[in-house]
Amino acid sequence: MTPETLQKAYEALTAGHPDETLALLAQGPAVLPVLLLRGGALASLERHKEAVEAFEDVLRLEPGQLDAAYNLAVCQQALGRFHAARKNLSLVLEKQPNNLQAMLTLSAVLSEMRYEDECEALLKLAIKIAPDELRFQHNLAFLYYQRGRYDEAGEIAAKLLEGSPNQLMVIGLLGKVRMAQGQKQNDRALIEEAVALFDRGVGIEPQSEAMRLDQGHALNALADSERALPLFQQLAVEYPQNAGMHHGLGMALSNLGRLQEAQQSFERAVECDPEAAESQCQLSYVTMALGDFETGSRKYEWRWRIQKKPNWRPRDRPLWDGGPLERGRLLVWAEQGLGDQVMHFGWLRHLRELGVPFGVECDSRLVSLLERSFPDARVFPLNDLRLSDLANSEFVAQCPSGDLLLRTRPWTHKESAAARYLESDEQRREMYRQRLAKLHDGLKVGVSWYSVGSPLAFKKSVPLAEWQQILSTPDVLFVNLQYGDSEQEFEAVCRANKSKSYCDPDLDRKDDIEGLCALIDSLDLVISVSNVTAHFAGALGKPCWVVLGREPLWHWGREADTTPFHPSLETFRVGKPRGWAGALATVAKRLDGLSPEVAS
Repeated sequence: MTPETLQKAYEALTAGHPDETLALLAQGPAVLPVLLLRGGALASLERHKEAVEAFEDVLRLEPGQLDAAYNLAVCQQALGRFHAARKNLSLVLEKQPNNLQAMLTLSAVLSEMRYEDECEALLKLAIKIAPDELRFQHNLAFLYYQRGRYDEAGEIAAKLLEGSPNQLMVIGLLGKVRMAQGQKQNDRALIEEAVALFDRGVGIEPQSEAMRLDQGHALNALADSERALPLFQQLAVEYPQNAGMHHGLGMALSNLGRLQEAQQSFERAVECDPEAAESQCQLSYVTMALGDFETGSRKYEWRWRIQKKPNWRPRDRPLWDGGPLERGRLLVWAEQGLGDQVMHFGWLRHLRELGVPFGVECDSRLVSLLERSFPDARVFPLNDLRLSDLANSEFVAQCPSGDLLLRTRPWTHKESAAARYLESDEQRREMYRQRLAKLHDGLKVGVSWYSVGSPLAFKKSVPLAEWQQILSTPDVLFVNLQYGDSEQEFEAVCRANKSKSYCDPDLDRKDDIEGLCALIDSLDLVISVSNVTAHFAGALGKPCWVVLGREPLWHWGREADTTPFHPSLETFRVGKPRGWAGALATVAKRLDGLSPEVAS
C-alpha cells in the first residue's frame, strides 16, 4: 500500500468519512498504520467488535502502542467490557500519567463499575493537573450527585455555571442536583430553581432531548402537570420508542387525576423497556388506585428495583407463598415509612384467618402498640439482634410487610364498619378523655396539616393558615395532632381565628406513638392531610376526614369518598377550579353544626 493511499485514508477519516477510509484500506496488509486507521474507522462507525480486533492486532505487533491501547479501551467501554477497558487505560496512564483524555475515559469507566472512591480520587488528581478543565470538575460534581452528596455537587456545579453560563451540560447537572435537593428536603423553592434551569437550557437548545425530558420531570415533581402534559405529549410523538417519554407522560396524567390514560402511558413505557422499574412501579400504583388490586399487587414487587432492601433481610428463610405453614412462624419484616407500616400491619389480621402464626419486625415506636393489638404475635423492634441469626429460630418463612397485600388479598375481606385493628392504651386514652372533657363539652377534633420525609411531602401539605374556615367553626375544641415543631404555628393560627384549642405540652407527637394514638382515640373526629396521622386514625377505627391533593397515593383510591383499607376514613379530594381551598371549604361546611354523636 502506497504512502499516498494511507494519506488519503487518514484524511477521509479525519474529515468524517470512515466508509471511504475502509474502502481505501480494503486490500491493505496487516501492518501497524493500516490496522490503526482501520480500527479508527470501524470505531467511528460503532462497529466496536471489529475495531477491538484491529487494535488488538496492533498491540500484538507493538505492545507499547499507546494510541491503540487507548482506542481499544474506548471500544471495550462501548461494549461494556469495563474491566478490560480499565486495564488498558491504566497501562496508558503508567506511561503517560498526565494524559487527560485517558484520565477522563478511565473516570467514566470507574463510574460505570461503581468504583466510586477510585473514580473520585482520579478526578481530584486530574483537577490538580488541569484546574481549568471543565469536564473533570463536571464529572466530579456528577459523581457526588450519583452518591447523594448533593450539597457538594451543587457547590461545584454552581461555580462552573458562573464561568460558563451557557454550558448545557452544567445547566443540566445543576438542575438535576437542585431537583434532588428539593425532593430530599421537601423544599419547593429548590425544585422551582431546577425548573428555571431546565427552562434556561431548553431556551439555549430547544431540540435537546435530554434537557426537555429533565424539564418535564421537574415540572411533574413541582406538580405543574398542566405545563408538563403538552411537553411529554410532544416528546412521546417525537420519540415513540423512548420509555422515559411515555413514563413522563404517565406521571403528568397521573398527577392530573387522569389515571386510565396514565395507565396506558405506563404500559407503553413498559413495552418500550420491560426493565423500566420506575414505570413498572407506577403502573402497579395506578392499577391499584383504579381498584384492580389483583393485577397491581403482582407488579408491586418492582418496588425493590427502586428502593433498597434492609441490609439484614433474612435471606436464609424462604419467601412466604401465602399458604399454610406446617410448623413454626412467619416473620413479617417492616419496610417503607411509618405510615406505610401502619397500613401494612392492618393486613396481619388475615394471617390469623389463614391460621398462620407470625412475628413482626417494626419501627421501635410501634412495638408496644402491636403487642397489645396482636397478643399472639412476637414483636421485635428494627435491627433487634434476636433476628440477626434465624437458623435456629422458630421462624421458617419470611415476608416483607408490603407483600402481605398480595399474599393475604385484603381487598377480598369483608370488614366491620370501623375495621379497627390497633388498640390504644386504655389508661392514657381515658386520661385524655377526662382532660378534654374539662376543657370543652362539645365536639373535639384533632388536626394534622403537613407531611415530611418524602419527595411527595409538599404536595400533600397545606399551611395551617389556609385552614381558617375550618378552625373558625364555633363550639369545637381543636386538638393539635401534628408531629414535629408545630406548637407555635398551631396556637398562633387558632388565636387568630378565635378558636378553642388544645396542644398537650407533655406529648411528643413524633416519638410517643402510644400517647398520640391514645389522644386520637379520645377524640370525636380527626381532620388530616395524607400523613401518618390519617393512618393511625384509620387503624384505630376513628372517624377521620382526609384532605387529598390531586395526585393521592394509590392506597387512597381514585375518586370515591371512601378508602379501600380504612373504612372509617372519608376523603375530600382537591379538584378544579378551587384546589385546596375548595376541599377545605367543603370540610368546613360539613363540620359546622356537627355533633359528637353524629361524628362517631
